[in-house]
Order: sequence, then structure tokens, then C-alpha cells
Amino acid sequence: MYIQHSRPTSNDTTNELLALLESTTPQDAKASHIGHSKSIQEQGIETLLELIRQRHSLHLRFSSGKDSTSCVVLMIEAVRRAVAEGITTTHYISSSSTGIENPLMEMHLLTVQDEMREHFSEHALPIEIYLTHPSLASSFIVTTIGRGTLPRFPENSKARQCAVDWKYHPAQRLASELDARSIAQTGREMVTIIGSRLDESTVRKGRMESRGESANEPVRGSSGELVLSIIANWTLSDVWETLEMLLEPESSPYLSPISAESVHRLFTIYQDANDGVCGVVLGDGGNKQPCGARTGCAFCTLTGAADKSMESMLTLERNAFMRPLNDFRNLLMLTQFDMESREIVGRTVSAAGYIPIRPDVYSYDFRQSMLRYLLSVDANERDRAEELEAAIFIGSVADTKENRLMSNPTFELISLQQLALIDWHWSNHYQAVEAFPAVAIWYEVNILGRRYSIPKPDKAPKLTIPTTRWFKVGKYDHEAPSEGMRSVVDELWNPYLHPERQFSHRVIKGKNTTWFNETDQLSVDAEKACEFITCVYPTMSIDCNNMSASESATFWLNQGIVSLPTGHTQRYQEIALRNRYFANLSLRFDLSPVELKHYLVQKSISNAEHQKLLPPAPQLDMFDIDTSS
Repeated sequence: MYIQHSRPTSNDTTNELLALLESTTPQDAKASHIGHSKSIQEQGIETLLELIRQRHSLHLRFSSGKDSTSCVVLMIEAVRRAVAEGITTTHYISSSSTGIENPLMEMHLLTVQDEMREHFSEHALPIEIYLTHPSLASSFIVTTIGRGTLPRFPENSKARQCAVDWKYHPAQRLASELDARSIAQTGREMVTIIGSRLDESTVRKGRMESRGESANEPVRGSSGELVLSIIANWTLSDVWETLEMLLEPESSPYLSPISAESVHRLFTIYQDANDGVCGVVLGDGGNKQPCGARTGCAFCTLTGAADKSMESMLTLERNAFMRPLNDFRNLLMLTQFDMESREIVGRTVSAAGYIPIRPDVYSYDFRQSMLRYLLSVDANERDRAEELEAAIFIGSVADTKENRLMSNPTFELISLQQLALIDWHWSNHYQAVEAFPAVAIWYEVNILGRRYSIPKPDKAPKLTIPTTRWFKVGKYDHEAPSEGMRSVVDELWNPYLHPERQFSHRVIKGKNTTWFNETDQLSVDAEKACEFITCVYPTMSIDCNNMSASESATFWLNQGIVSLPTGHTQRYQEIALRNRYFANLSLRFDLSPVELKHYLVQKSISNAEHQKLLPPAPQLDMFDIDTSS
């Protein structure tokens, strides 16, 4: 089915939106539109212009939501006026993408970024645009599907550590680089602009006031940067009336870097996420939910049993393409307490040589299922986009800007780089039998055309996590050996196949391992990964059935496709030692995954028994304590 998107492509549609905004604006806001709202905008512009005159670079944190879009209007006008005065300091606009954003908001952000780039080029404005991403290793796809790390649920996470890892840290790294460039150019610190407002909520107001945030003077942020909340004193009506100007660029007092279509799209996103209610400018007495409607990560499990904003969007047929994302998010919620989808082997060996046996990360089987689901979702989205493109071409769907946007895939959940890293993690897993287990699933979906639907199981009841038991592993040498990251074949052949390398292998704590490259973080060579997955693997997929998973684990490293982070190689050797140990234990006793699970529980000891085996903690003699300091 083709969805015709009736977004604004004419003055009639724009006038319709203006009339709707007018009808929902309180009388006091209407009366103050020319006086108060224009005045408050000029205040913000003058504040920013004065900072530029003082040789500060401006850096706007841009989410593409209503507040940060209002900040864009102020910042760009201030920069335009500064350029007219002969000031050519470089300024910056940065945004963040987690890779699993609400597709409509992500598409809107990227579209607006393109519009702004074109505007800056046309008007010779010295503003650069950036988009940050979480590191490959810390992305949701790699941590959850690759390593099995559980997402954060309301019961176990008051703080949104995911936002810190996926948005805050990448944004801070970029900000540090931009600040250094700013100081080198002007000798002054960069000022970061944020779109926080005091009237958003009582909690937000309290936090802003405790930090001393102001619309007039930059304050020192928690990370040491200068921060200016340029619209701190704005009301909700001030925000939307500012965006309203962008709908009629001919009569706007400011040059618009954003098209009327994009403003309408933003309005529609808020409306769709709030059960279709238009309340973005209703004022204090009205429904403000559209402005608080959550359009963040599509897989967010911290919102509770349901993502109400997403489900509101899904009541509209035009948003049906996002339903699989919500289904996957709900699957995570429904299986939160399903212990059958968990590993039971812990990760740290005790001083007594035992490893904990208890429900831990997602099981290997569940990770495989998740990969099948999301690769299928990606493939179906590509099919949807191709069908819409064909419909536009033959004329059965209107050729509008919005439909052309939708004729491209609106998301790609799993990149080839992520797939390669997932495969490396899985190849190290003790339950992996054949080589390249994750790439094999990619092959099933993308080459063989198989599709896997996301199930809707009953919610697993909340239960108490079983008490930890302990299984003896020694130094991963009790009843079975472990080769860790070693590959004897690589050691033999590397001098011939890679004569440029100084060594044929590496050594970690006296144990040989395959050769590997080291970089500043766990990374994947995108070009090499693409070549292997799309060109080489399809020619050898059948042969891989007769290769062990450990061969693909060392392959990714020895070929330089996966690089290990400098200073952390011992950690990955420990992971490999643990997994190869349990794989070899299964081989020795001819145990299936289910049988191994029962074997580990049967052979384990209780917490109390394990406690007796631990060496006594050292006792400090009070006379040996150095008190000189």
C-alpha cells in the first residue's frame, strides 16, 4: 500500500496551518505577538551578537525539536548581522544520533541539516554543521545484540546511562575539539547554546535555577564549558510563534534557513505523537503534551510498559512503517524477566577459581533471534521505500517533497560495521558452532530472502533472581583447556601471507594469540567489512558450515577488519579464554547447550560453600598503618 503524504507544497496548505495555529493561540498571546514576542527574539539576537563581537564562537546543540529550532533562528540572524559588520568567526551547530532514533524525527533532523547547509553556503555564513554518533562498540545494536547487555529498564536504572553513552560523551568529545579550534581562531572560549526553558516543568526550572542558567550571561557548565540558555525566559507561545514566522518567509523579519515544509513536518510530528491533538501553542491553560511528546530512541525501555508517543503515531496509517520498531521495543519489555532468554555463565573468576552461575546477559539464542528480527525490519523498510519510489514514478502517488523523502529508507538499524563486530563477538561465544554466525543470518535475510516476524509473547512475570551458585573453572583449565584468541594456523601462515608484519602472532600474559591491530577504540574497517560480507562470504557460505566459530573469531582480527583498543587487549583475551573453555568443556562431555546448562548447575556449589574456599582477606595491623600523611 502506498501512503500519500499531504505535507505543505502550496500556499493553501501553509495558510491552513497558520489558521490552525491562530485558532489555538490564547488571546493574550495573540495580542502580544507583535510587541512581546518580536521583542524577546531581538533580545536573544542582541545577546548572541554581543558575544560574537567579544570574539566568542557560538555552538548550538541542535535536536531539531521546537526549542532548538527557535534557537537556530536567533543564532543564524546574529551571525548574519555579525558578518555584515565584518566579523567572520566560525560558529557551529551539532546534533546527536543514537542510530535507533524515532525515524520521523531522524529524517526531519537530517533534512533540516541539509537545508541549513544550503542556506549557509548561499549566504556565505561561517557556520559548520556536525552530527555525532556513539562509538561502534557502545551502540545499542552492538552492546545488546552483540554482547547481550540488557537495556535499561525502569526497575534497574534511575539514571539514563544510555543517553550518557550514546549522546553526552560523543557530544562532549566534539565540543572539546570545537572549543580548541575556537580558542585557536579567536583566543576566546566557545559558548554553547542550549534550548532549555524555565516554564517547561517545575523540575526543569529548579535544575536550571540551581545551575544559575540565564538567557543573558553564559554560565560555567558541569563539564567546564560556557553555556547560555538563550530562550530560558520564553513561553511555549514564544517558541511556536517564532517557528510560525518560518511558514511565511516573504513576510518574516529574519532569513529562514529552514523550509516551510520542514516546519510543517515538525508540527505534524508533535501532533501525531499526541493523539492528533494540536496544542503546541495553547499556553498555560492548555494541553502542552505535544511539546513533551517523546520522540527519542525508538527502542527506549525506560518509558515503561508502552511508548505512548510512538503508539499515538502508529494510529495513523502514514506512520505504519514504524510499527516493527515498536514491536521490537515491546518484545524487550515482555521478556525482561524471562530467565530462559538469559545466559547463566558469569564473567569474573573468583580468587578460588570459580565462576558465578546465575541469570546474566541475553542468551546466545535470543541474540540470534533479535538479529533476525532487526535485519528483517531493515529489509522490509528497503522494500517499502522501493515500492513508494516506483509508485511516484508511475504517477499513482503524488510527486511531493515529503513523498520523495519517504521513498528512501527512513532507517537502517544494523550497519555492516555493526554486523562485523556482532559476528566477532558471537564467534567468540561458547555456543557458536559454525564460522561467521551473524553474517550467516545476514545472508539468510538479504540474499536468500527469508523474513522473520517479531513475536508478541505473554509478559514474563516478575520474579526474584535465583541465588548465585559457583562452578569451578580454575584458570580456565579445570577438566578442559582453552586456547583463547590463539590460532595455530595464523601463526604458521602469517610469515608467508603477511611478510610486512614484524610478528606472526601476539603474546598476552605468556599466551600466544592471533595477530591483531590496535587503535584507540574497538573498531571495524568499514571498507574491508563491506567487501567481505557482501562479496566474499556469499561465495563461501556453504564452506563455513564446516569451519569452527573460533576460526572466524581470529579471522576478523588477523585480517585487520576488527581492531582492539590499545591497553585493553587482556580483557578480550579473558573473554576468549572463558568462552573457548566452555566450548571445549561441551566438546569433552558431548553436551548440547541445554545439557551444558544443566551440567553447570548440577556441578556448581552454593554461595556459602564458595565463601569457605576463598582465601582469608588480609588483616591490617594497626601498628603497620602509615599515618604520616
